Parts: sequence; structure tokens; C-alpha cells
Amino acid sequence: MTQFALPPLTIPSGQTVSNALTKRNLQHVRTMTVHAPATLPEAVVVEAAAVDGASAGAGDYRDLQSNGADITVPEDSAVTLLRAAFFGLRLRAGGAVGADRVFTLIGEDET
Repeated sequence: MTQFALPPLTIPSGQTVSNALTKRNLQHVRTMTVHAPATLPEAVVVEAAAVDGASAGAGDYRDLQSNGADITVPEDSAVTLLRAAFFGLRLRAGGAVGADRVFTLIGEDET
């Protein structure tokens, strides 16, 4: 299996949602790890869409859960996501962020 960098997800200052990974970004990903910034006072949840992230609207995203609980990304941590059936992935903060919050993503392919 090969590891590779995915496009970062960034929640811009004053906003609550990040840019999205699209079906094209996700098509060969088996697992991915989301690395949170060291400073992250806001609670951040992972959201997934059943339609391509390139065309998904706000109403297309749902909180991604594992064992009945929302998957969150705490500050200065790394969270591994197993590839489930979704075509769009983004992050949502519980409130407007005070500065850009950049999350680094590392994927592992399915081959």
C-alpha cells in the first residue's frame, strides 16, 4: 500500500466549514488520517456526503459517525478514518473559527 498527501482541508477565518474532498480525491483512498493543527479551540466534526463533494450543497452533508458517536478531530491530534461509502468529505467547526484552521490529510491507497 502506498501513502500519499491529499489536499488539505481548511476552515477559513470567520467561517464554520472547510473546503471539501471530492469523489476524484477519494476514489482510491482506503484509509486516511486527518492531522489537526496544534491550536484548535473550536470543536470540529467530520462530515460526509453521499453526492460528489464538488457539487454537494450544505444540506447534502451529514455528521460522520463511528459506533453511534460523531467523529471529531481534537486539537494537536491525528484521527484515522476508514474508507466508508461517501463521495464528499469536509470538516465543520461548532462556531466561526478565529483564524484559518488547516488540517493535513494523508491517504493510503487500496492497492
